Amino acid sequence: MPLTLEPEEELRKEPKASYLPVLTLVIGIVVFSALVGGIKTFAPKGTPVTSSIVANQIATDNVSPQMRTAIEAKFMTYTAHLKALDPHDSEIQKMVMAAPYLQKNADAILSMAQKDEIQIGAITLWDNFAEDGDAIQVVSSGTSLSVTLKNAPQVFYIPFHKGIPIRIIGLRDGDGNGITAAIETESGSVPLPVLTVGQVIDIPVF
Repeated sequence: MPLTLEPEEELRKEPKASYLPVLTLVIGIVVFSALVGGIKTFAPKGTPVTSSIVANQIATDNVSPQMRTAIEAKFMTYTAHLKALDPHDSEIQKMVMAAPYLQKNADAILSMAQKDEIQIGAITLWDNFAEDGDAIQVVSSGTSLSVTLKNAPQVFYIPFHKGIPIRIIGLRDGDGNGITAAIETESGSVPLPVLTVGQVIDIPVF
């Protein structure tokens, strides 16, 4: 049965005035480049998945059309590589069992993974613009979870099948300027296109 972890937080928006189109384009390109290039990846000892530190957080969700275009172009080239975690490893089992969004399905997911019927991987999600209550739904191999995005990266363990995309659905727009998010897998980090409520995007998985 699909699981849902409902978002709880609503944060106030911080609108930012727009500027001349040319200046907006220049600033957008510079900031987007800093955003993509400024995300650093670390693999702490004993951790089977990567985690992210966002070095250049953008404090508004007023994303210019030029920056949206740049983000979409970057996303179009992205394919997620999910590392299959060992379901027989006791530490992996503890992390999966402790995930609140998996609830009672954790046992079934681990059992299926141990039979090679599915695989278990990890994704990291965060709001790479203003932390304003944006929320998305993540659907993968029969599991559905709702995530209220924060600036601090959050790691989620999900079942997956290689070749079957992870589906992202816009769930809540915190400030009316679009749902902003970024994802990290073994392939690295990428901003997701700015979403509207109900909009669906698929991330190819290999």
